Amino acid sequence: MSFPSLINCILSPLNLVLSKRSTLLRISEEMASLRKGEESGANFREEINEIRVQILRAQIATQWRLIDHQNDLIQLTPTLKCELCGFQGERNLFREYRSHCIFGGGKLLRHQCPECEAIFGPRKMLDLTADELTLEYEQHYRVYQEGDSTAQELRAFHSLNPSREGTYLNYGAGAWSRSISELRADGWNVFAYEPHESASAGEHVITRAEQLEAMKFDGIFSNNVLEHFRNPV
Repeated sequence: MSFPSLINCILSPLNLVLSKRSTLLRISEEMASLRKGEESGANFREEINEIRVQILRAQIATQWRLIDHQNDLIQLTPTLKCELCGFQGERNLFREYRSHCIFGGGKLLRHQCPECEAIFGPRKMLDLTADELTLEYEQHYRVYQEGDSTAQELRAFHSLNPSREGTYLNYGAGAWSRSISELRADGWNVFAYEPHESASAGEHVITRAEQLEAMKFDGIFSNNVLEHFRNPV
């Protein structure tokens, strides 16, 4: 074997090793670059989502500021009617409760009925159509998170003195409901009903009224729901 051939025999495996190492280094660098790009992309998506939330919150606040301004220009009616018992009388007979919405809803003016003592309002919410109210809830659920009311919901459920053979419903479960998964894990046959788009998907979450009407329950419980009904009676 000639000397050059011998050198080639020695260097060829070495070159192959170096070539593989170079390829591995290049792949490693590219993977690191991809990971960095993914992190940048994730950060970018997070920033975009935060901007979207801020815009929607500003939109909600602006909408209610305009409504409040419009209401300030309208002369108040001399009489009021209770939304619960139907009592109607002079405005000064109804005690006023004034506050401000912490979720961008502007001024809140509620009244207490002198007959049944129910507190109702604000009028600007009661005047919304069903579609407008649905949109209001869905907008808020996109930018504001519900508090964890699992403990209260479980207490409400057990106040029914439930039977293991019964079927039960959490009416108006909200955007999420840990109480359903916890109760079912404990062996209870419980379903959740939430008609708004904010409802989390799940096998035991009912989102359509038609589906609900086809079912029967041995007990119904809820938490922070009754005060949202348009027609409480």
